[in-house]
Amino acid sequence: MNKDTLTNWTKRVIETMEWNMKFIREKSRRCYEEMNYFMKDVIDFWETVCVFGKTFDDLEEAFESPDNIEDMKAMPWFVTNVLFPLVGSISVNLQMGNPLGCLTELRRALELLGRCYFAKTLKEVKVDISDTKWKYVSELMKDLDKELRISGKAKDLWSRLSKEWVHAPGIAEKFIKTFKKGYIPFWFFILPAKYTEEDINILKDVADCISQFREIMKVVKIKLSSTVDY
Repeated sequence: MNKDTLTNWTKRVIETMEWNMKFIREKSRRCYEEMNYFMKDVIDFWETVCVFGKTFDDLEEAFESPDNIEDMKAMPWFVTNVLFPLVGSISVNLQMGNPLGCLTELRRALELLGRCYFAKTLKEVKVDISDTKWKYVSELMKDLDKELRISGKAKDLWSRLSKEWVHAPGIAEKFIKTFKKGYIPFWFFILPAKYTEEDINILKDVADCISQFREIMKVVKIKLSSTVDY
């Protein structure tokens, strides 16, 4: 790729992102607000878990003794090194016209939230789930629901994201349905892609899923606020 091609593509990305944000604000206000609140919630979550959990002390000790990095506390690691980058990635994907990327990343965040909630250290998180007591992520989500007393919300969100946005049958079904309606989203072909009126229902799905994740995250924050050892 020569310099002019890369420069032109970058200009197109910036133009598309600006156009999409204007579209979302005007045509899918709830999606815009949910993303905005999500970013604020993550900062608030970070202040609760990391500042009071002394994450920076853990990181400083890790740099001084790299062999002990596996002993870093799991939840502060999740917020600092996973959730912060992922919320940025979800925001960029949304602006790029890539709802598929948004919800794939959200599913990853949900799985890691569950793993890190139950784990004490990073060493426990790195173990493949098939070698844990849960065996499957769906079982982990059930236990998270039970622990947080949230009536199946984590399991429901996990199943929805997996079925509709991550696994092959759901993606293929989405393509087929839109094709039969005489419309194929541009994000099925190329990125960046500008949203159209036909994408409003998709943006509603994104808003719904982000909202559900935020609810789960808030309960986790309350639970962690009541304990010192996390």
